[in-house]
Amino acid sequence: MSNEKDDLLSGNVEDLEIKGIIGFDGTTINGLIIHPDGKHFIYPLGNKVTIHEVHTKVQYFLSGHTNTVSAIDVSRSGKYIASGQINHIGFKARVIVWDFETRRILSRHELHKVRVEAVSFSSNDAYLFSLGGRDCGSVIVWDLARGQVVCGTTVAHGIQGEASTLLSMNRRSPCFMTAGDNHLAVWSVNKEARKVNGLDVSTGKLKRSVLCMDVNERDEICYCGTATGDILKIKLNYHHDIDILMPIKLPIIVGCFTRISKKKLPVGKVDLYSLGAPEMAPSNYKLDPTVANRLIDFSEVFATAGKNSVRVWSMKTLQELLRIRVQNFSASSVIFSHDGKSILTAWNDGIIRSFTPLTGKLIYAILNAHNKGVSALATTHEGDILLSGGCEGQVRIWSVTPYRQQLVCNLTEHNAPVSAIDINKAGTEAVSASTDGTCIIWDLVRQCRRQILFGTTLFMCARYYPTDLQILTGGSDRKLSYWEVLDGSLVREIEGSQSGAINTLDISQDGSVFVTGGNDQIVKLWNYQEGITTHVGMGHSAVITSAQFSPDQKYIITASASGSIFIWNCPIKFIKNKPQEKASEESETVKEKKTETTDDHKEEVIQNLPSARSDKNGKRDQMTP
Repeated sequence: MSNEKDDLLSGNVEDLEIKGIIGFDGTTINGLIIHPDGKHFIYPLGNKVTIHEVHTKVQYFLSGHTNTVSAIDVSRSGKYIASGQINHIGFKARVIVWDFETRRILSRHELHKVRVEAVSFSSNDAYLFSLGGRDCGSVIVWDLARGQVVCGTTVAHGIQGEASTLLSMNRRSPCFMTAGDNHLAVWSVNKEARKVNGLDVSTGKLKRSVLCMDVNERDEICYCGTATGDILKIKLNYHHDIDILMPIKLPIIVGCFTRISKKKLPVGKVDLYSLGAPEMAPSNYKLDPTVANRLIDFSEVFATAGKNSVRVWSMKTLQELLRIRVQNFSASSVIFSHDGKSILTAWNDGIIRSFTPLTGKLIYAILNAHNKGVSALATTHEGDILLSGGCEGQVRIWSVTPYRQQLVCNLTEHNAPVSAIDINKAGTEAVSASTDGTCIIWDLVRQCRRQILFGTTLFMCARYYPTDLQILTGGSDRKLSYWEVLDGSLVREIEGSQSGAINTLDISQDGSVFVTGGNDQIVKLWNYQEGITTHVGMGHSAVITSAQFSPDQKYIITASASGSIFIWNCPIKFIKNKPQEKASEESETVKEKKTETTDDHKEEVIQNLPSARSDKNGKRDQMTP
């Protein structure tokens, strides 16, 4: 025990281990690649490269980048994976070559400035071509066998625009093409002279911004998708002898194709693709920004919510079990009731909706819960009291039963949106955090304010310590603050981040550790008593919006504004207790219900939970699900 404490005080910070990642943001051009073996597909997410096995659903993660991965490619043989990243202005961007079988780094270089736009392997896996961004403007040829640079050159010159995409030839391995905004060129590598020779494509008066390219098997014709929605056909004019690397004539555009419209158009006009032609493949799917939460005493599922939907996921398979759609609205908070019989959600239309966790059937909806949208939710262990926070700054206490949802009290102390609400274990107190710079401790029995906490920050999150004697808060000042519940005094203040606000935090059930996430995109695990970071998790490519411990303390779930969900393995030394027998029995019951529903395709039987809507006055209208 003393050795662990010495390690903490000496500043030894370990990395959190990733169990799985859910999400695909689709921002990387050609970012979803099927491996030549047909059993895996590869895609980047954050600063990780994910290898997903199709049949077993097992994920492998390649870690080595320090920032968001911006380019990726797989060799024709499937032996290598290449990835490039973005970096801050003034710093070099890294390109890494991975071995697919061993998942290890073979070579790397940092020769590009700020950003790597594209990477591409030659047809015989001899070279790796990498293209820099607008701050770099150069292409680097990397020898894979020797692990060193062959040559490099500036791609765009003179009146030409910026290059943004890269394509390798099929028959001539030392040849490649670059394209971009008013830029289109053919290149060949002279390994002996360590030089790259280029030849511009003759476009005449035609000016286009090329987004993607593809070439036929004989390197005769190249097709280019453009931002204006048309497709260019280019004749490359290569000699029939593949040993002659440069075209014998100047490559030239021989056609410009557009979509054929069924309607008649005026003479001299054409109908283009309205959103351009970014890819010559089906469009990528993007997950909504999510807010993660978990089911009390049941660690095998968790829920997320975002725009238009609420989703329930399996912790074991990382697959979606249920999707509840509420079109045209966004959820700001999602929680499970403590008995696991309902999912409570807060929406920006001012309605609180409760759903069943197995079928997604609407149990009840509290209309006009808040005037400017519901921003936070919390419920007691008994489930009869529900607290909601609104964007207008009010905290409302509701008496909730399946048949009746009635407003008990309206607490109007905050002057800005309520960002978080937490209730103590006894159900007698609650704390609400607001962006007006205050946290208020409420007496739920007398329905009045007990203490108020002031800070020079926009409070974003607040949690009770398991003993209910202290409160931990975080906000825009990047500080983590310990408060005494009895008198509201500030006990300790530590720096939670060096660069961004603290958006979310959660404390483990035994109170030994807590997890934080914020605008710096870093997940941090802290020792509560020492106030020292023990572990960090890197991988998110956007602001972290939520972080939660699983009830069995084995996992940490984090979600970000990009829509990605990361599941981290909690360090073994922090896993204290086994699930109780009661929790196990409840888990088995829920499993049996889920199995029956899945196998027999029967509708869920809800006892004493009729579908109903209630407004804040307690009036109830029956609804059809």
